[in-house]
Parts: sequence; C-alpha cells; structure tokens
Amino acid sequence: MYASRDLRDLMTSTAKLERKRPRRKRTNKLVVIAVVLALLYAFANQELRLWSVRAQERRIEDEIRAQEIKSQILKEQIKALQTDEYIEKVAREQLGWIKKGEIQYLPEQRH
Repeated sequence: MYASRDLRDLMTSTAKLERKRPRRKRTNKLVVIAVVLALLYAFANQELRLWSVRAQERRIEDEIRAQEIKSQILKEQIKALQTDEYIEKVAREQLGWIKKGEIQYLPEQRH
C-alpha cells in the first residue's frame, strides 16, 4: 500500500511537472518574442531618427552652400561698387555731376 501510494504521488508529481514545462517553454518563447520585438522597435525608431537627422543635415548643407554663393556675389558687388568707374557713373547719372570743362545738356521738360 505504501508503495502504490508513493508511486501514485510520484506519478502525480511527474504529471504536474510535465504540464508545467510546456507553460514555461511557452512563457520563455513569449519573453524572447517580446525582447526581440522591443529590440526591433528600438532599432527601427533609431533608424527613423537617423534618417530624419540626415535629411535635416542635407537641407542645412544646401542652405549653407546657397548662403556662401550669396556671400560671394555680394562681395563681388561690393568690390564693383567701390571702383572709381562705378562711383563716377552714379555721380553723373544720379547726382548730375559733370567733369571740369564738360557741358551738361538737360532735356526739356514738357508740361
């Protein structure tokens, strides 16, 4: 009687362990899947951020190039505006100045 009771208890314990093992495996699989999904999400999120930052970097580099071109054009304009020829042209056209010995002709104003 003791042997059969011990055997029955052993069989019951073994059956309980066998039932618990698949649950552990299932739980372990769920944990692994959850970790993999979390890692994939983190990786995808970082890739999206990196893509966004690179796009912003390209836009800023394009703006820098455009500003450098504008700066170069303005420097050339400043250099041209500081020449004696340009200063004389502005003085003649806008201020009506003439050189010594020149005669200035003014068109008649019609009413």
